[in-house]
Amino acid sequence: MANQITEQSLASAQRGDSDAFARLVSPLLPVAYRLAVGMLMSRDDAMDAVQEATVRAWRKIANVTPGLPFGPWYLGIVTRECRHAARFRWRFMAEAGDDIPDRDLTAGTEQAEDIRRALRSLSNPQRQVVLLHFYGDLTLEQVGLATHTPLGTVKSRLNRALARLKARLGEQEPSLGAEQDA
Repeated sequence: MANQITEQSLASAQRGDSDAFARLVSPLLPVAYRLAVGMLMSRDDAMDAVQEATVRAWRKIANVTPGLPFGPWYLGIVTRECRHAARFRWRFMAEAGDDIPDRDLTAGTEQAEDIRRALRSLSNPQRQVVLLHFYGDLTLEQVGLATHTPLGTVKSRLNRALARLKARLGEQEPSLGAEQDA
């Protein structure tokens, strides 16, 4: 039943119904925001990236293939927008010099700061897979759809990323928000 409602909303959105698009995107916004915060390490930048990604998704809604899940498609746009925002921020920071204060997520527990630092140590593809899977609550197959990456590559990136996180975090087990299903 829920899948039928999603298909109906998708068809309506593709015909230009903004309310139908809102019904598709609304349940994904918290996941998209958590994903963006994890990728950009800044709440303000994450809000901007999710907003821009949502506008892009609305403009490209005709590209969604009926029958495929909408969530991974949308979250793929969010991750691409986050990568774009990160590239822009680094260019801007390189031009501005050291005058820009470091904006962290929030003042949190010591373990949360250790996890953020460890996540920053991952390569972009590894961080993307970890965040989509654990913060975005996507299955590995859905991560593959969102990143246009084969399932085997997703699994190997996740495995390497978790090994690196475990090594960086030492004895404490990384608590990333969901159980691994790989």
